[in-house]
Amino acid sequence: MIRTALLALATFVVLVASGASALPAQERPASAATDVRLSGVVVDSTTNQPLAGAIVQLLPADDRSRVRTVLADSLGRYSFDAVAPGRWLLGFMHPRADALAGGAPTHLFTVRAGGGPYEMPLFLPSASAPRVDLLAYEEPRGFVRGVVLDSANRPVADARITDENDSVSVRSDASGRFALPPLAAGARTLAVRAFGFAPQRFDVTVLPEQTLLLDLELVGLTPVLATVTASARRTIAGFHARRGQGRGHYLDADDIAALRPLQVADAMRRLPGVIIGPRTSFSSRVYMAPTQRKRSCEPTVYLDGVELLGQTADLDAFVDFEDIAGLEVYTNAAEVPHEFPPANPFCGAILIWRKPEARRR
Repeated sequence: MIRTALLALATFVVLVASGASALPAQERPASAATDVRLSGVVVDSTTNQPLAGAIVQLLPADDRSRVRTVLADSLGRYSFDAVAPGRWLLGFMHPRADALAGGAPTHLFTVRAGGGPYEMPLFLPSASAPRVDLLAYEEPRGFVRGVVLDSANRPVADARITDENDSVSVRSDASGRFALPPLAAGARTLAVRAFGFAPQRFDVTVLPEQTLLLDLELVGLTPVLATVTASARRTIAGFHARRGQGRGHYLDADDIAALRPLQVADAMRRLPGVIIGPRTSFSSRVYMAPTQRKRSCEPTVYLDGVELLGQTADLDAFVDFEDIAGLEVYTNAAEVPHEFPPANPFCGAILIWRKPEARRR
């Protein structure tokens, strides 16, 4: 569940969406599957009125000779079709902007494949505003702050909040509060993970120069663990001892960090014999493809030496990839250490070892 509030810090309004009607353009490149539509409204922020007839121009940041031009309609609306991914400049001209030093502002922004809707500031500032030279503007950014709570409205400490668009992460403090660094305006997806809670995704919209306040609610999760007798081999020490034996695949914390995964399954995506299935709930299901079998199978998963019973589809519900100290992957049952018998005698196993500080949470 998500509850939001907005603190308005800006005087302009612009909308960039994918459903507006298109206006004629002087130049329109061939459409591609990754292209997007860029549309919006040109507004005079001093009167909050649309600027009808504004000349809106769009051009690649690295090739200013390829200018695309449209006229804003009576409501200040404009649209560009088939905008390819890349860096773009967007600006406009209008008689009311002639009195301003430097004219209306020009914006430098990035179009991402499959992205949108985009919310870009496109406005006429007051005549007293200082002159801003071309390219002084980067992508408009907004702010996201909030608190992570459980279903009883209690704060959840040390939850990891990730903006999946830019892979930016922060942790909640002891009171459950967090603040992300400035994010590019537009539609964003926030992933929230905390030990003992089901991972959640929240779709939000970041507005330029505004602060989005969020209450993010997580649902508690009860792990189903097998009963096990502790031994020295069932610790991270066993991981280091087995790593040099030549069986299986081993990743330590540095190896995983270098892969920059978004979820635990991503860390295993390039390993031979490992198949990553489509996302089911929050995680992607992991399968094995043993050489002696034609069909893939579902491996047994051990977390800190204890078997996770029937939970292979939700690894991220039990461990954050940033908390992993060691990861062992055995695609064949014959390779699996005898201390960790696979539930399927024809399939392999995954052994996950958490960092000491993560085990104390």
